[in-house]
Amino acid sequence: KNKPPPKQVSIEEGNNTSKSPSKPTAATARKLDPELSATTTTAPSVLDTVLMKIQPFFVKLQESTEKMDRMMEQQALQENQTPSTTGTPNMIPMGSTNLPAANGHYDARTIERNGPAPPTLPTQTPPAVITPTRPTTYQGPIPTYQQDGSKGDSDKIHEIEITSVEIDKAMMPEAMTKNAEINGTYDRADDIAALPGKTSPGGGDSESGSGVSEDVLTRLAETLGSDNSKITMLDSGYGRRNRHGLGLITSEDTLLDAYKQCYKKEEVLFKNYRFRMMHYLGRLGYTSSFIDDYLERGLLPRIIRESFLNYTALIGKIMFKWNATADPWEDSEALVILKVHSSNLLDIRTNCNSKKMLLLQNYAYLRDAKKKGFVNDTITEKNFERQDRRNQRLRDELEAVKAIKGGPKEGRGNPHKDQDPSPKKCSHCKNRDLHIAAGLEHIKTVCPLKDQAGSWAKAAAGKVAAKYSNDNKGEKTRPMEEVIKEVSESWAKS
Repeated sequence: KNKPPPKQVSIEEGNNTSKSPSKPTAATARKLDPELSATTTTAPSVLDTVLMKIQPFFVKLQESTEKMDRMMEQQALQENQTPSTTGTPNMIPMGSTNLPAANGHYDARTIERNGPAPPTLPTQTPPAVITPTRPTTYQGPIPTYQQDGSKGDSDKIHEIEITSVEIDKAMMPEAMTKNAEINGTYDRADDIAALPGKTSPGGGDSESGSGVSEDVLTRLAETLGSDNSKITMLDSGYGRRNRHGLGLITSEDTLLDAYKQCYKKEEVLFKNYRFRMMHYLGRLGYTSSFIDDYLERGLLPRIIRESFLNYTALIGKIMFKWNATADPWEDSEALVILKVHSSNLLDIRTNCNSKKMLLLQNYAYLRDAKKKGFVNDTITEKNFERQDRRNQRLRDELEAVKAIKGGPKEGRGNPHKDQDPSPKKCSHCKNRDLHIAAGLEHIKTVCPLKDQAGSWAKAAAGKVAAKYSNDNKGEKTRPMEEVIKEVSESWAKS
């Protein structure tokens, strides 16, 4: 009488138990025996606790996905696009037994063991990016034939402030307004002042230096956030000292090598620059004919070409000064010019905050330096100091030679040891003894024979000097005029 009624097994449970017979669990026993279920109380399982904790998360996820669907539909309507028909399926409520068949079937016990089915996330196609319309013909803000009228003003290029917003409009092609595209165009330009080293992006080594003060992460974020989603080439090594071209010249041999390398690389340099701009601007939607016009008449390619001409002219000036004199390299005017301009260009490189400012400031500096013949007050002052050092060195060498050889030797072979060692002679009579006997200076204006013919004065000057000295021995004082007259008469008779 006290035995429980026979256990009745459902079809589904029978199917499960037939495959793998096992001992019924406590939960199944409680369901089958109402008395046991009423008298036995157990704590919720770990799975039930986890399901209760994650249920709010699924509710919030469903709300956020529905909100995102509504926003995407509104955006699609505004852009005249067909809204996506892919909806978000309703989340499966906790403890529900009416479940869709996904990979087989779900039943109440499956829900109890494994929890609800995972939610299906919405799949939305991102809206198409509308590429701005690019012009097909380059107009250019500055005519090709126009010269730069800002020479002498290092803060301007073609009367435009290099720190103003207008400089980007003048340098860039039309319809280029995004910072990521503008920075990418500057980054692909060649750093001429790095010659004879690498001038294009990607050069340099791990040597530390400034020039990376601009936030590269910000630049990368701007690039990734742009509409075209094209990653620009960030040239973050522009400020390193190993990119300083004049710093590679340390001797007369490296000067000659740099001079040759600059002219050797000219064709390859501008050809590679054209390829880079063709590839980059073509990806931005510009036509090949437009890019050709821009490379020919655009302001940025133009200042790159002029920077190359001015930079090679500077190296040519240094070569000319070196070949014009026989001075040693360490004390030559060529080294003075090299050091001054190298120091100024290095200051620009290590203190600018972007590749753009490096290109513009280098162009302005080389433009103004060429206008002055690559000579400035600093170079002039250093040349004066160099000349003073040379003169002092020559004086020291002369004193050293005198100390070794001594002064003029006295005695035999030096009859004028007590006389004035000055080599001066009268230009009329060419006789020093006559002027010494008369006590006169060795100039024509006071020469005793200045009224006589030059040929006779040169021939008779010795006789006049000897007779005047003999006639004036002791207390005798005979005028020079009488002596000259007597010698002249006797000369005429003979």
